[in-house]
Amino acid sequence: MDVNASDIARTDLKECTAARYKEIHLVNLSVTAKAMWFIMKHFLTDKLKQRVIFHKTTETLLNYFPKAVLPKQYGGDLQNYDTTEWIKKAMAPEKLATLGGRPRQMNV
Repeated sequence: MDVNASDIARTDLKECTAARYKEIHLVNLSVTAKAMWFIMKHFLTDKLKQRVIFHKTTETLLNYFPKAVLPKQYGGDLQNYDTTEWIKKAMAPEKLATLGGRPRQMNV
């Protein structure tokens, strides 16, 4: 059985991701990101390549999303979309934010 690196990379990218994306929208890519895409796209299926959509300007996002769900910096109406406080509150009960893990319990 002959296995090549592109088959392994394609399987990792396609099957080992914990999410399924209908589309991925990228706005104002840097030269470095464009170079990375040029390399990565060879490892993806045609179906996955078609799901990545590039936008040179924020105005083209309005062709895909309503203004109500886009933040102001991307031409939408959404005022405050910062979820930092919500994430901290959601993580607090589980103490997931601590890097040290669970505190050690002493059995007496």
